[in-house]
Amino acid sequence: MHKQTPFIIALLIVVSLISRLNSFHKEHPFTLDEYLYVQLGMQLCDDISSYSTAPLCDDLAKKGFFIPEYFRRPLFKHPPLFSLLISLSYRMFDRQVLAAFLIPLFFGVGLIGLAYLLGNGLFGRQTGLFAAALMAIEPIDWVCSGKIWMETTLAFFTVLALCLFVQALKKDDACYMIASGFSAGCAALTKYPGILATVIIALYACLWERQLFKKKSFLVSLVIPAFMLAPWFLWNWQAYGGFHVVDFFQMHRIAYRLQGMFAGWWMWGATGAMVTTVFYVPYFKTIAGRKTVLAGILLLFFLYFHHSLFATFSPLHCPETGWLRNMFINEPWHFYIRRLIELSPFYLFAFLSIALLNVDADHWKEYAFLFLSTGIILVFYIWWRNYQSRYILALAVPMMVLAAQFLSVVAARIQAIPSRGLRCAAFSCYGFIVLYAAAKTLYIDLVFAVPNTMCYF
Repeated sequence: MHKQTPFIIALLIVVSLISRLNSFHKEHPFTLDEYLYVQLGMQLCDDISSYSTAPLCDDLAKKGFFIPEYFRRPLFKHPPLFSLLISLSYRMFDRQVLAAFLIPLFFGVGLIGLAYLLGNGLFGRQTGLFAAALMAIEPIDWVCSGKIWMETTLAFFTVLALCLFVQALKKDDACYMIASGFSAGCAALTKYPGILATVIIALYACLWERQLFKKKSFLVSLVIPAFMLAPWFLWNWQAYGGFHVVDFFQMHRIAYRLQGMFAGWWMWGATGAMVTTVFYVPYFKTIAGRKTVLAGILLLFFLYFHHSLFATFSPLHCPETGWLRNMFINEPWHFYIRRLIELSPFYLFAFLSIALLNVDADHWKEYAFLFLSTGIILVFYIWWRNYQSRYILALAVPMMVLAAQFLSVVAARIQAIPSRGLRCAAFSCYGFIVLYAAAKTLYIDLVFAVPNTMCYF
């Protein structure tokens, strides 16, 4: 099986490339972002110092797009790495739209390989292969790989930073640690939330690997993203004649984000109470106590998201999509959780994997790392309040790894059942559920990704 692993990963990537290229070649309406990045890449081809959407506003308005005020500013608000990569692709493959599309396609299918690396690094080859297979049919990645959007690039560098950090811990290798910091810097240079990779790594070290703060390579890896962002901030300083905090806050609607921070106050309060209880009440430090807490979490999860659970097990149900700007602006804080469950039953298995903290205690730190990674990304984008599924693509890989490990542990438990008849019956049920989950996910892909006709989802 070890020798066949590269072939299996390569096959998954090739099939994904072909299917996503086919989706892109279908005649489809371009989103505003796609027009934007195609033209910004052209600008940077002609003049490396030209990175502004102001010259594009009139043409975009004629096409019927809404033009935000920040489009008329001297510099585009997002860091330039994605557009620079598109300009590089133009230089290599001629200035065609297909050349721009190759960048999100490359990084989108690259997430399949990263799913294997993360799963293999944390739990072993079997989980890694399973996670790669799940990532190959994951709907958010498939949709984003068919659009000229920066989310696949952002997700790739974010997850790569996490994968390299895992390897640095396993091999105690400073080179992997430095490379992790560089990858996090690339994520931040794609879009500011890429810095979440550094936040995840630093917080994990604070909680479970404090000895890392005694290592120079780790400390250097934490500051590398700041050094990599320095030229971009200097460019802003020169363009605006100084750093205008008010302008920055207005462009990114920080006041609006802060205003809604406590919209789900009861949820944050309940989470804080639960964590405090688990860590400071002696009973809950025992195995029985942890089981009680986990059972309570799962019960609340099922009660709160039962509509989404019914939806994911309804064979023909598809989540809402459309082209109406801000169509999800009034959605509740749990929009992303509901949407993930409805996009694929495998996300449900990822949420259920919290039960493995007791069942598979030998991998407690590995689960903690994945839960922390998905939790930080999810909480950040819940706070951001601009609900679009593409924004949370970075958490797809760790969640597919969790789903793969959950299904692997369940299969191992079934295999250990002494009674042959009971074991066969259990495997039959298990096989049916996994096949249904795969079929439902592929159905969502066929409706969402293959036609390539939607924008907001």
